[in-house]
Amino acid sequence: MPNFLTAPLDTASAIPLVTQISDGLRKAIAAREIAAGERLPSIRTLATRLGVSAYTVSSAYARLAAEGLLAAQHGSGVQVASRRDGMGGIRGVSVTQGDATAPAAHDWPWLLGEKQRQERQAGGLLEMSGSALPAGWGEARLVAKALKTVCGRTSSLLSAPAEPYGYAPLRSLVQQRLSRLHIDCDPEQIVITPGATAALSLVINTLVKPGQCVLLDEPTYFGLHVMLRIRGAKVIPVPRLATGPDFASLKAAVKTFRPALYFTQTALHGPTGTSYTSGEVARLADFAREHGLRVIEGDYYVDLDPQPRARINAFDQLSSSIYIGACAKSITGPARIGYLACNHQLARETSALKLVSGMANFQFQERVATQALGDPACAKNLRAIRAHLDEARGATLAALHQHGLVCFGPPTGGKYAWARHPDFADAGLLAESAHAAGLAIAPGKVFSSGDGPVPWFRLNVALGTHPRWLDWMRQHQPRL
Repeated sequence: MPNFLTAPLDTASAIPLVTQISDGLRKAIAAREIAAGERLPSIRTLATRLGVSAYTVSSAYARLAAEGLLAAQHGSGVQVASRRDGMGGIRGVSVTQGDATAPAAHDWPWLLGEKQRQERQAGGLLEMSGSALPAGWGEARLVAKALKTVCGRTSSLLSAPAEPYGYAPLRSLVQQRLSRLHIDCDPEQIVITPGATAALSLVINTLVKPGQCVLLDEPTYFGLHVMLRIRGAKVIPVPRLATGPDFASLKAAVKTFRPALYFTQTALHGPTGTSYTSGEVARLADFAREHGLRVIEGDYYVDLDPQPRARINAFDQLSSSIYIGACAKSITGPARIGYLACNHQLARETSALKLVSGMANFQFQERVATQALGDPACAKNLRAIRAHLDEARGATLAALHQHGLVCFGPPTGGKYAWARHPDFADAGLLAESAHAAGLAIAPGKVFSSGDGPVPWFRLNVALGTHPRWLDWMRQHQPRL
Protein backbone atom coordinates (compact mmCIF):
# COMPACT_ATOMS: atom_id res chain seq x y z
CA MET A 1 0.00 0.00 0.00
CA PRO A 2 1.45 3.45 -0.93
CA ASN A 3 3.02 5.46 1.88
CA PHE A 4 0.65 8.39 1.49
CA LEU A 5 -2.24 6.20 2.68
CA THR A 6 -0.57 5.94 6.08
CA ALA A 7 1.34 9.25 6.30
CA PRO A 8 -0.37 12.43 7.60
CA LEU A 9 -1.65 14.88 5.01
CA ASP A 10 -0.26 18.41 4.67
CA THR A 11 -2.91 20.43 6.50
CA ALA A 12 -0.94 23.65 5.95
CA SER A 13 -1.04 23.27 2.17
CA ALA A 14 -3.31 25.38 -0.03
CA ILE A 15 -4.29 22.15 -1.80
CA PRO A 16 -7.58 20.83 -0.33
CA LEU A 17 -7.33 17.58 1.61
CA VAL A 18 -9.74 15.82 -0.74
CA THR A 19 -7.49 16.77 -3.67
CA GLN A 20 -4.38 15.53 -1.85
CA ILE A 21 -6.04 12.15 -1.31
CA SER A 22 -7.39 11.81 -4.86
CA ASP A 23 -4.09 13.02 -6.38
CA GLY A 24 -2.12 10.49 -4.34
CA LEU A 25 -4.38 7.66 -5.38
CA ARG A 26 -4.23 8.69 -9.04
CA LYS A 27 -0.43 8.66 -9.00
CA ALA A 28 -0.33 5.32 -7.20
CA ILE A 29 -2.75 3.77 -9.70
CA ALA A 30 -0.84 5.22 -12.68
CA ALA A 31 2.46 3.91 -11.26
CA ARG A 32 0.80 0.53 -10.60
CA GLU A 33 1.63 0.76 -6.91
CA ILE A 34 -1.98 -0.34 -6.44
CA ALA A 35 -3.02 -3.15 -8.77
CA ALA A 36 -6.32 -3.39 -10.61
CA GLY A 37 -8.80 -5.18 -8.39
CA GLU A 38 -6.91 -4.37 -5.19
CA ARG A 39 -9.21 -3.37 -2.36
CA LEU A 40 -8.71 0.00 -0.70
CA PRO A 41 -9.25 0.77 2.99
CA SER A 42 -12.84 1.49 3.97
CA ILE A 43 -13.88 5.13 4.17
CA ARG A 44 -13.90 5.14 7.97
CA THR A 45 -10.58 3.28 8.23
CA LEU A 46 -8.76 5.64 5.87
CA ALA A 47 -10.36 8.71 7.47
CA THR A 48 -9.10 7.62 10.89
CA ARG A 49 -5.66 6.77 9.51
CA LEU A 50 -5.26 10.16 7.80
CA GLY A 51 -6.94 12.21 10.51
CA VAL A 52 -9.69 13.60 8.25
CA SER A 53 -13.46 13.33 8.12
CA ALA A 54 -15.21 10.39 6.50
CA TYR A 55 -16.86 12.87 4.12
CA THR A 56 -13.42 13.97 2.83
CA VAL A 57 -12.39 10.39 2.02
CA SER A 58 -15.81 9.62 0.56
CA SER A 59 -15.55 12.66 -1.73
CA ALA A 60 -12.07 11.61 -2.89
CA TYR A 61 -13.26 8.07 -3.62
CA ALA A 62 -16.35 9.41 -5.41
CA ARG A 63 -14.20 11.73 -7.54
CA LEU A 64 -12.02 8.83 -8.67
CA ALA A 65 -15.01 6.56 -9.20
CA ALA A 66 -16.50 9.23 -11.47
CA GLU A 67 -13.24 9.17 -13.44
CA GLY A 68 -13.44 5.39 -13.79
CA LEU A 69 -10.37 4.73 -11.63
CA LEU A 70 -12.21 3.12 -8.72
CA ALA A 71 -15.12 0.72 -8.58
CA ALA A 72 -17.42 -0.01 -5.67
CA GLN A 73 -19.55 -3.06 -5.02
CA HIS A 74 -22.24 -3.27 -2.35
CA GLY A 75 -20.77 -5.25 0.54
CA SER A 76 -17.31 -5.54 -1.08
CA GLY A 77 -15.87 -2.08 -0.50
CA VAL A 78 -13.91 0.06 -2.95
CA GLN A 79 -11.28 -1.33 -5.28
CA VAL A 80 -9.14 -0.20 -8.20
CA ALA A 81 -11.08 -0.56 -11.43
CA SER A 82 -9.85 -2.55 -14.39
CA ARG A 83 -8.62 -0.02 -16.94
CA ARG A 84 -9.73 -0.89 -20.44
CA ASP A 85 -8.81 2.39 -22.06
CA GLY A 86 -5.04 2.08 -21.62
CA MET A 87 -4.64 5.56 -20.16
CA GLY A 88 -1.86 4.40 -17.84
CA GLY A 89 -0.17 7.41 -16.29
CA ILE A 90 -2.51 10.13 -17.57
CA ARG A 91 -3.87 11.85 -14.53
CA GLY A 92 -7.48 11.17 -13.76
CA VAL A 93 -8.84 11.06 -17.30
CA SER A 94 -10.78 8.23 -18.88
CA VAL A 95 -11.96 8.09 -22.47
CA THR A 96 -15.16 6.62 -23.87
CA GLN A 97 -15.03 6.05 -27.62
CA GLY A 98 -18.28 6.70 -29.42
CA ASP A 99 -19.99 3.68 -30.94
CA ALA A 100 -23.42 3.70 -32.50
CA THR A 101 -23.90 0.07 -31.41
CA ALA A 102 -22.83 0.62 -27.79
CA PRO A 103 -25.51 0.43 -25.09
CA ALA A 104 -26.93 3.89 -24.54
CA ALA A 105 -27.03 5.37 -21.06
CA HIS A 106 -30.79 5.73 -21.22
CA ASP A 107 -31.17 1.97 -21.80
CA TRP A 108 -30.13 1.32 -18.19
CA PRO A 109 -32.68 -1.35 -17.17
CA TRP A 110 -33.91 0.16 -13.93
CA LEU A 111 -34.57 3.53 -15.55
CA LEU A 112 -36.38 2.74 -18.78
CA GLY A 113 -36.92 -1.02 -18.79
CA GLU A 114 -40.06 -2.33 -20.44
CA LYS A 115 -41.53 -3.54 -17.16
CA GLN A 116 -40.96 -0.16 -15.56
CA ARG A 117 -42.52 1.68 -18.50
CA GLN A 118 -45.62 -0.44 -18.14
CA GLU A 119 -45.78 0.20 -14.40
CA ARG A 120 -45.40 3.94 -14.96
CA GLN A 121 -48.27 3.94 -17.42
CA ALA A 122 -50.40 2.06 -14.91
CA GLY A 123 -49.52 4.58 -12.20
CA GLY A 124 -47.70 2.00 -10.10
CA LEU A 125 -44.36 3.81 -9.88
CA LEU A 126 -43.61 7.14 -8.27
CA GLU A 127 -41.11 9.08 -10.42
CA MET A 128 -38.66 10.19 -7.75
CA SER A 129 -36.01 11.30 -10.26
CA GLY A 130 -38.20 12.67 -13.02
CA SER A 131 -38.74 16.24 -14.15
CA ALA A 132 -42.46 16.61 -13.52
CA LEU A 133 -43.75 19.06 -10.93
CA PRO A 134 -47.00 18.63 -9.00
CA ALA A 135 -50.03 19.63 -11.06
CA GLY A 136 -51.01 22.35 -8.62
CA TRP A 137 -47.74 24.20 -9.24
CA GLY A 138 -48.10 24.40 -12.99
CA GLU A 139 -48.99 26.88 -15.63
CA ALA A 140 -52.01 25.13 -17.17
CA ARG A 141 -54.11 28.29 -17.28
CA LEU A 142 -51.24 30.31 -18.77
CA VAL A 143 -50.71 27.80 -21.58
CA ALA A 144 -54.45 27.34 -22.14
CA LYS A 145 -54.83 31.09 -22.57
CA ALA A 146 -51.93 31.20 -25.04
CA LEU A 147 -53.39 28.28 -26.99
CA LYS A 148 -56.77 29.97 -27.25
CA THR A 149 -55.20 33.18 -28.53
CA VAL A 150 -53.01 31.46 -31.12
CA CYS A 151 -55.81 29.16 -32.31
CA GLY A 152 -57.84 32.27 -33.10
CA ARG A 153 -55.17 33.24 -35.62
CA THR A 154 -54.91 29.96 -37.51
CA SER A 155 -55.53 31.48 -40.94
CA SER A 156 -52.39 33.62 -40.81
CA LEU A 157 -50.44 30.79 -39.20
CA LEU A 158 -51.29 28.32 -41.97
CA SER A 159 -49.84 30.62 -44.61
CA ALA A 160 -46.74 31.61 -42.62
CA PRO A 161 -43.46 30.39 -44.14
CA ALA A 162 -40.95 28.50 -42.02
CA GLU A 163 -38.32 30.76 -40.47
CA PRO A 164 -34.93 29.00 -40.20
CA TYR A 165 -33.82 31.12 -37.23
CA GLY A 166 -37.23 30.91 -35.59
CA TYR A 167 -40.20 33.21 -35.04
CA ALA A 168 -38.83 36.78 -34.86
CA PRO A 169 -40.94 37.98 -31.89
CA LEU A 170 -39.86 34.91 -29.92
CA ARG A 171 -36.20 35.58 -30.69
CA SER A 172 -36.70 39.13 -29.42
CA LEU A 173 -38.06 37.75 -26.14
CA VAL A 174 -35.07 35.41 -25.84
CA GLN A 175 -32.76 38.35 -26.58
CA GLN A 176 -34.27 40.22 -23.63
CA ARG A 177 -33.81 37.19 -21.38
CA LEU A 178 -30.16 36.88 -22.36
CA SER A 179 -29.64 40.59 -21.73
CA ARG A 180 -30.72 40.06 -18.12
CA LEU A 181 -27.86 37.54 -17.87
CA HIS A 182 -25.48 40.21 -19.27
CA ILE A 183 -25.20 38.34 -22.57
CA ASP A 184 -25.60 40.89 -25.36
CA CYS A 185 -26.52 39.70 -28.83
CA ASP A 186 -28.83 40.48 -31.72
CA PRO A 187 -31.73 38.28 -32.92
CA GLU A 188 -29.62 36.92 -35.81
CA GLN A 189 -27.44 35.17 -33.23
CA ILE A 190 -30.40 33.23 -31.80
CA VAL A 191 -31.82 30.01 -33.25
CA ILE A 192 -35.11 28.67 -31.84
CA THR A 193 -35.51 24.88 -31.60
CA PRO A 194 -38.28 22.47 -30.51
CA GLY A 195 -36.39 21.95 -27.23
CA ALA A 196 -32.96 22.15 -25.63
CA THR A 197 -32.12 18.61 -26.80
CA ALA A 198 -32.74 19.71 -30.39
CA ALA A 199 -30.41 22.68 -29.86
CA LEU A 200 -27.73 20.33 -28.52
CA SER A 201 -28.22 18.07 -31.53
CA LEU A 202 -27.71 20.98 -33.94
CA VAL A 203 -24.50 22.02 -32.20
CA ILE A 204 -23.13 18.47 -32.04
CA ASN A 205 -23.91 17.70 -35.66
CA THR A 206 -22.39 20.99 -36.78
CA LEU A 207 -19.20 21.02 -34.68
CA VAL A 208 -18.35 17.47 -33.56
CA LYS A 209 -16.45 15.20 -35.94
CA PRO A 210 -16.18 11.40 -35.55
CA GLY A 211 -13.16 10.53 -33.43
CA GLN A 212 -12.90 14.04 -32.00
CA CYS A 213 -12.13 14.43 -28.29
CA VAL A 214 -14.90 16.23 -26.41
CA LEU A 215 -15.02 17.22 -22.74
CA LEU A 216 -18.20 17.06 -20.69
CA ASP A 217 -19.29 17.25 -17.07
CA GLU A 218 -19.18 14.10 -14.97
CA PRO A 219 -22.02 13.57 -14.16
CA THR A 220 -24.10 15.20 -16.88
CA TYR A 221 -27.41 15.10 -18.74
CA PHE A 222 -27.72 11.50 -19.93
CA GLY A 223 -28.98 12.40 -23.42
CA LEU A 224 -25.69 14.17 -24.12
CA HIS A 225 -23.78 10.88 -23.75
CA VAL A 226 -26.06 9.24 -26.27
CA MET A 227 -25.77 11.98 -28.90
CA LEU A 228 -21.99 12.21 -28.62
CA ARG A 229 -21.52 8.45 -28.84
CA ILE A 230 -23.78 8.18 -31.87
CA ARG A 231 -21.73 10.96 -33.44
CA GLY A 232 -18.59 8.90 -32.80
CA ALA A 233 -16.90 11.36 -30.44
CA LYS A 234 -14.31 10.39 -27.83
CA VAL A 235 -15.95 11.43 -24.58
CA ILE A 236 -13.60 12.70 -21.87
CA PRO A 237 -15.36 13.28 -18.53
CA VAL A 238 -14.34 16.18 -16.30
CA PRO A 239 -15.39 15.54 -12.68
CA ARG A 240 -17.74 18.18 -11.40
CA LEU A 241 -17.35 19.52 -7.88
CA ALA A 242 -20.05 21.34 -5.95
CA THR A 243 -18.78 24.80 -6.93
CA GLY A 244 -17.11 24.23 -10.28
CA PRO A 245 -15.15 21.80 -12.45
CA ASP A 246 -12.23 19.81 -11.10
CA PHE A 247 -9.57 22.04 -12.63
CA ALA A 248 -6.79 19.52 -12.02
CA SER A 249 -8.55 16.97 -14.22
CA LEU A 250 -9.59 19.66 -16.71
CA LYS A 251 -6.00 20.83 -17.15
CA ALA A 252 -4.77 17.25 -17.56
CA ALA A 253 -7.42 16.49 -20.17
CA VAL A 254 -6.68 19.64 -22.18
CA LYS A 255 -2.93 19.01 -22.05
CA THR A 256 -3.27 15.38 -23.12
CA PHE A 257 -6.09 15.41 -25.67
CA ARG A 258 -6.23 18.99 -26.99
CA PRO A 259 -10.03 18.99 -27.14
CA ALA A 260 -11.83 21.81 -28.91
CA LEU A 261 -15.18 21.57 -27.09
CA TYR A 262 -16.35 21.42 -23.47
CA PHE A 263 -20.03 20.82 -22.63
CA THR A 264 -20.89 22.09 -19.15
CA GLN A 265 -23.69 23.58 -17.05
CA THR A 266 -22.59 26.51 -14.93
CA ALA A 267 -25.96 27.05 -13.22
CA LEU A 268 -28.46 24.57 -11.73
CA HIS A 269 -26.61 21.52 -12.98
CA GLY A 270 -29.12 18.92 -14.16
CA PRO A 271 -28.24 15.93 -11.98
CA THR A 272 -26.83 17.72 -8.92
CA GLY A 273 -28.68 21.04 -8.67
CA THR A 274 -25.39 22.84 -7.90
CA SER A 275 -23.97 25.95 -9.57
CA TYR A 276 -20.49 27.28 -10.25
CA THR A 277 -19.45 30.18 -8.07
CA SER A 278 -18.84 33.44 -9.92
CA GLY A 279 -15.12 33.03 -9.25
CA GLU A 280 -15.05 29.58 -10.85
CA VAL A 281 -17.00 30.84 -13.87
CA ALA A 282 -14.44 33.62 -14.35
CA ARG A 283 -11.61 31.12 -13.89
CA LEU A 284 -13.11 28.80 -16.51
CA ALA A 285 -13.59 31.71 -18.92
CA ASP A 286 -9.91 32.64 -18.57
CA PHE A 287 -8.81 29.02 -18.94
CA ALA A 288 -10.95 28.48 -22.04
CA ARG A 289 -9.62 31.64 -23.68
CA GLU A 290 -6.01 30.72 -22.88
CA HIS A 291 -6.32 27.20 -24.33
CA GLY A 292 -8.68 27.87 -27.24
CA LEU A 293 -11.39 25.74 -25.63
CA ARG A 294 -14.90 26.35 -26.89
CA VAL A 295 -17.46 26.06 -24.10
CA ILE A 296 -21.03 24.94 -24.80
CA GLU A 297 -22.96 26.22 -21.79
CA GLY A 298 -26.23 24.42 -21.10
CA ASP A 299 -28.62 26.59 -19.10
CA TYR A 300 -31.70 24.38 -19.20
CA TYR A 301 -33.16 25.49 -15.87
CA VAL A 302 -32.57 29.22 -16.18
CA ASP A 303 -36.25 29.97 -15.50
CA LEU A 304 -35.98 28.26 -12.12
CA ASP A 305 -32.83 30.06 -10.97
CA PRO A 306 -33.76 32.03 -7.83
CA GLN A 307 -31.00 34.61 -8.29
CA PRO A 308 -28.80 36.14 -11.01
CA ARG A 309 -25.60 34.16 -11.50
CA ALA A 310 -22.52 34.56 -13.65
CA ARG A 311 -22.63 32.72 -16.97
CA ILE A 312 -19.51 32.01 -18.96
CA ASN A 313 -21.10 33.54 -22.06
CA ALA A 314 -21.28 36.87 -20.23
CA PHE A 315 -17.46 36.88 -20.29
CA ASP A 316 -17.09 35.64 -23.86
CA GLN A 317 -20.17 37.42 -25.31
CA LEU A 318 -20.74 34.49 -27.70
CA SER A 319 -17.58 35.16 -29.71
CA SER A 320 -16.54 31.52 -29.29
CA SER A 321 -18.69 29.97 -26.57
CA ILE A 322 -22.26 28.83 -27.16
CA TYR A 323 -25.32 29.24 -24.95
CA ILE A 324 -28.16 26.69 -24.96
CA GLY A 325 -31.28 27.56 -23.01
CA ALA A 326 -34.83 26.34 -22.60
CA CYS A 327 -38.25 27.40 -21.47
CA ALA A 328 -39.17 23.76 -20.97
CA LYS A 329 -38.93 24.05 -17.20
CA SER A 330 -41.43 26.86 -16.84
CA ILE A 331 -43.94 26.17 -19.61
CA THR A 332 -45.01 22.80 -20.92
CA GLY A 333 -46.71 20.99 -23.77
CA PRO A 334 -47.23 23.00 -26.96
CA ALA A 335 -45.34 25.99 -25.50
CA ARG A 336 -42.08 24.13 -24.84
CA ILE A 337 -39.10 25.46 -26.77
CA GLY A 338 -35.31 25.59 -26.65
CA TYR A 339 -32.81 27.94 -28.21
CA LEU A 340 -29.14 28.45 -28.86
CA ALA A 341 -27.19 31.70 -28.99
CA CYS A 342 -23.81 31.90 -30.68
CA ASN A 343 -21.75 33.94 -33.13
CA HIS A 344 -23.27 34.87 -36.48
CA GLN A 345 -21.43 32.26 -38.53
CA LEU A 346 -22.50 29.33 -36.34
CA ALA A 347 -26.05 30.70 -36.20
CA ARG A 348 -26.18 30.61 -40.00
CA GLU A 349 -24.81 27.06 -40.09
CA THR A 350 -27.12 25.66 -37.41
CA SER A 351 -30.19 27.41 -38.82
CA ALA A 352 -29.46 25.86 -42.23
CA LEU A 353 -29.11 22.42 -40.63
CA LYS A 354 -32.32 23.04 -38.70
CA LEU A 355 -34.14 23.80 -41.96
CA VAL A 356 -32.96 20.70 -43.83
CA SER A 357 -33.56 18.53 -40.74
CA GLY A 358 -37.24 19.44 -40.62
CA MET A 359 -36.93 21.32 -37.32
CA ALA A 360 -38.22 24.58 -38.78
CA ASN A 361 -41.80 23.39 -39.10
CA PHE A 362 -43.11 24.12 -35.62
CA GLN A 363 -44.50 27.64 -36.07
CA PHE A 364 -47.56 26.85 -33.96
CA GLN A 365 -45.38 25.85 -31.01
CA GLU A 366 -43.26 28.98 -31.39
CA ARG A 367 -46.28 31.25 -31.37
CA VAL A 368 -47.82 29.59 -28.32
CA ALA A 369 -44.49 30.00 -26.51
CA THR A 370 -44.31 33.66 -27.56
CA GLN A 371 -47.81 34.30 -26.28
CA ALA A 372 -47.16 32.51 -22.97
CA LEU A 373 -43.75 34.09 -22.32
CA GLY A 374 -45.01 37.55 -23.20
CA ASP A 375 -47.97 37.29 -20.82
CA PRO A 376 -47.41 39.36 -17.63
CA ALA A 377 -48.77 36.38 -15.69
CA CYS A 378 -45.73 34.33 -16.76
CA ALA A 379 -43.36 36.12 -14.37
CA LYS A 380 -45.83 35.68 -11.52
CA ASN A 381 -46.16 32.00 -12.37
CA LEU A 382 -42.38 31.53 -12.30
CA ARG A 383 -42.09 33.24 -8.92
CA ALA A 384 -44.72 30.88 -7.54
CA ILE A 385 -42.95 27.78 -8.92
CA ARG A 386 -39.60 28.92 -7.49
CA ALA A 387 -41.22 29.54 -4.10
CA HIS A 388 -42.74 26.04 -4.12
CA LEU A 389 -39.36 24.56 -5.05
CA ASP A 390 -37.52 26.52 -2.35
CA GLU A 391 -39.90 25.20 0.29
CA ALA A 392 -39.76 21.64 -1.05
CA ARG A 393 -35.96 21.73 -1.31
CA GLY A 394 -35.55 22.74 2.31
CA ALA A 395 -37.90 19.99 3.47
CA THR A 396 -36.21 17.41 1.24
CA LEU A 397 -32.70 18.21 2.46
CA ALA A 398 -33.90 18.05 6.06
CA ALA A 399 -35.51 14.64 5.42
CA LEU A 400 -32.36 13.29 3.76
CA HIS A 401 -30.24 14.42 6.70
CA GLN A 402 -32.71 13.07 9.24
CA HIS A 403 -32.60 9.62 7.64
CA GLY A 404 -28.81 9.50 7.27
CA LEU A 405 -28.50 10.13 3.54
CA VAL A 406 -25.77 12.44 2.22
CA CYS A 407 -26.22 15.31 -0.24
CA PHE A 408 -23.42 15.99 -2.75
CA GLY A 409 -23.63 19.73 -2.25
CA PRO A 410 -26.47 22.03 -1.26
CA PRO A 411 -28.53 22.58 -4.44
CA THR A 412 -28.57 26.25 -5.40
CA GLY A 413 -32.04 26.09 -6.94
CA GLY A 414 -34.08 24.14 -9.45
CA LYS A 415 -35.64 20.71 -9.16
CA TYR A 416 -32.89 18.31 -8.18
CA ALA A 417 -30.68 17.10 -5.38
CA TRP A 418 -27.80 14.62 -5.82
CA ALA A 419 -27.75 12.23 -2.89
CA ARG A 420 -26.31 8.92 -1.75
CA HIS A 421 -27.04 6.32 0.89
CA PRO A 422 -23.97 5.34 2.97
CA ASP A 423 -24.86 1.64 2.74
CA PHE A 424 -25.07 1.58 -1.07
CA ALA A 425 -21.76 1.97 -2.91
CA ASP A 426 -23.73 1.41 -6.11
CA ALA A 427 -26.92 3.44 -6.44
CA GLY A 428 -28.13 0.83 -8.90
CA LEU A 429 -28.68 -1.50 -5.95
CA LEU A 430 -30.54 1.28 -4.16
CA ALA A 431 -32.71 1.71 -7.27
CA GLU A 432 -33.57 -1.98 -7.20
CA SER A 433 -34.58 -1.77 -3.55
CA ALA A 434 -36.63 1.37 -4.12
CA HIS A 435 -38.27 -0.15 -7.19
CA ALA A 436 -39.66 -2.95 -5.03
CA ALA A 437 -41.38 -0.23 -2.98
CA GLY A 438 -42.90 1.39 -6.06
CA LEU A 439 -40.29 4.15 -6.37
CA ALA A 440 -38.44 4.91 -9.63
CA ILE A 441 -34.92 6.17 -8.89
CA ALA A 442 -32.39 7.21 -11.54
CA PRO A 443 -28.97 6.00 -10.27
CA GLY A 444 -25.84 7.98 -10.95
CA LYS A 445 -24.69 5.48 -13.58
CA VAL A 446 -27.35 6.92 -15.90
CA PHE A 447 -25.59 10.30 -15.83
CA SER A 448 -22.04 8.93 -15.98
CA SER A 449 -19.76 8.15 -18.92
CA GLY A 450 -17.63 5.80 -16.83
CA ASP A 451 -17.95 2.03 -16.51
CA GLY A 452 -17.92 1.69 -12.73
CA PRO A 453 -20.84 1.93 -10.30
CA VAL A 454 -21.78 5.34 -8.92
CA PRO A 455 -23.11 5.81 -5.36
CA TRP A 456 -25.14 8.94 -6.16
CA PHE A 457 -28.70 9.22 -7.43
CA ARG A 458 -30.89 12.09 -8.61
CA LEU A 459 -33.91 13.14 -6.57
CA ASN A 460 -36.69 15.53 -7.59
CA VAL A 461 -37.07 17.75 -4.52
CA ALA A 462 -40.76 18.26 -5.26
CA LEU A 463 -41.26 14.63 -4.18
CA GLY A 464 -38.62 14.51 -1.46
CA THR A 465 -41.16 14.32 1.37
CA HIS A 466 -43.65 12.00 -0.30
CA PRO A 467 -44.93 9.49 2.30
CA ARG A 468 -43.83 6.49 0.23
CA TRP A 469 -40.27 7.83 -0.05
CA LEU A 470 -40.13 8.76 3.65
CA ASP A 471 -41.30 5.26 4.53
CA TRP A 472 -38.57 3.71 2.36
CA MET A 473 -35.89 5.84 4.03
CA ARG A 474 -37.19 4.91 7.50
CA GLN A 475 -36.93 1.23 6.61
CA HIS A 476 -33.41 1.63 5.22
CA GLN A 477 -31.66 3.72 7.86
CA PRO A 478 -27.86 3.53 7.36
CA ARG A 479 -26.02 1.04 9.53
CA LEU A 480 -23.84 2.68 12.17
